[in-house]
Parts: sequence; C-alpha cells; structure tokens
Amino acid sequence: MGTLLARLDRVHAGYGPRRVPTGFSIDIIKGEQLALLGPSGAGKSTVLRVLTEQLRPQSGQLDFPNGRPRTGVVGQEPLLLAWLAVAENTRLGQRFR
Repeated sequence: MGTLLARLDRVHAGYGPRRVPTGFSIDIIKGEQLALLGPSGAGKSTVLRVLTEQLRPQSGQLDFPNGRPRTGVVGQEPLLLAWLAVAENTRLGQRFR
C-alpha cells in the first residue's frame, strides 16, 4: 500500500442549504489514479474544492496525514491566456502565489 496523501471521512459539503456530496469518504493514495464520475450536480467539483481547501466541509473530516501536498486543479474551461505560450501559462500560478 502506498503513502496516504488525504482522507475524506463522511464529508458533507456544498453551498448554503444544498449539500453535495453527502457522507463522502475516500482515501487518496500516492501513485494511484482516481476518477470522479457522476452526473452534473453530483458533487465532483465540490469534492475537488474540498481537497484543495477552497471549500470547507460542513461536517465530516478532511485529513492530510503527512501535511498538505502541493496541488493544482486544471478546469475543463479553456482559460489559457492566448497571448502567452503554454509554458508561460503554466508558470502563472507560481507568479501569483
């Protein structure tokens, strides 16, 4: 078994009274591939926001046993700056950190 990077335990998260997902639990192991599948509104993006600490769980537990890993999220929308090269776009996160 690989190194445990993150654990979500019975996480409830969402916006206002709407909570998605409800009771979500998962262990994220270094080196494993993971896919979140589900229909629109099922909570896939919300889980990513909880994992990157952009959104706090309303209940349940988020744990990083070995400290918070460096993470990044690439959205599905084409948000690159057209006047920059790909390498320059990828360095933007470091520039504004």
